[in-house]
Amino acid sequence: MLAKVRRTIRARRLLFGGERVLVACSGGPDSMALLDVLARLAPELSLELGVASVDHGLRPEAAEEVALVREEAERRGLRFHALKVEVAGEASLQAAARAARYEALLALARAERYDRVAVGHHLDDQAETVLQRLLRGTGLFGLAGIAPLRDDGVIRPLIEVGRDEIEAHLARTGQRFVRDPSNEDARHTRVRLRKAVLPVLEAEDPRIRAHLAALADEARALRAYLEAELALRVPKGRAIPREVVEACPTPLRAELLARWMHDELGIALGREHREEALVVVERGGAQRLPGGFTFTREGELLRLERSTGRGRSDPEG
Repeated sequence: MLAKVRRTIRARRLLFGGERVLVACSGGPDSMALLDVLARLAPELSLELGVASVDHGLRPEAAEEVALVREEAERRGLRFHALKVEVAGEASLQAAARAARYEALLALARAERYDRVAVGHHLDDQAETVLQRLLRGTGLFGLAGIAPLRDDGVIRPLIEVGRDEIEAHLARTGQRFVRDPSNEDARHTRVRLRKAVLPVLEAEDPRIRAHLAALADEARALRAYLEAELALRVPKGRAIPREVVEACPTPLRAELLARWMHDELGIALGREHREEALVVVERGGAQRLPGGFTFTREGELLRLERSTGRGRSDPEG
């Protein structure tokens, strides 16, 4: 496992040597394996490690888990940071907790001048993410899954390591860890995919997890290319010539419209809205958008306006 993580770090350019790295550690098997592996690699990569553990205030066991991480950090002579966040009662508690956690970790990294924040996502997490997005009807960009290196400095050194390899490493090294019972709760989509769907797919293709992760890598590389292309084409202003869209390669037109509308109106378009917008470009008429806006084609002019309250007109033809 150590050799695989070393190869991932080099091939994906996660670290170059000499960085200060904040290891985000919940006390669970994935993050404790991450802490152990990075601590072993730190001397050869000249890394200065710090460890952070976040208490979301959602479970009574959290304080004990933070204490365990503190003990493991101090045993290795590493600086430890205890963080506590408040999670708003939003529709998705998990999403809110994740957002609060990253906000706290990145704020700490900036304040303490860490170059990278390492988190414990692994190959199985990548496969589950791609499958979950497929089932929700994602497009190409969504297939890119979990980025091994984010623009904000978050890295995932375990992204090519499977869950079985992590469990074997923990058993071999005697590394202490705790298990979060929510990771076994079938009310969560990801747990159902892990327990019920992926085993069926694995019976057909024993390498399904690796294949889904490889699909994410290919989609991410293509997305980077397309985003560079789109960055040169997204128009400015709420009224643009139709030819701006038609001059764009056909596979990129829906994304171009979505980015234009996001930049001008601050709205996000799902797949159905994007497809409907293309119909307006091609055939004319009007489309009601989220946020009280309307997208219209009048002759050769495409326009974004505040909705008037009148019904949406049908496309021509």
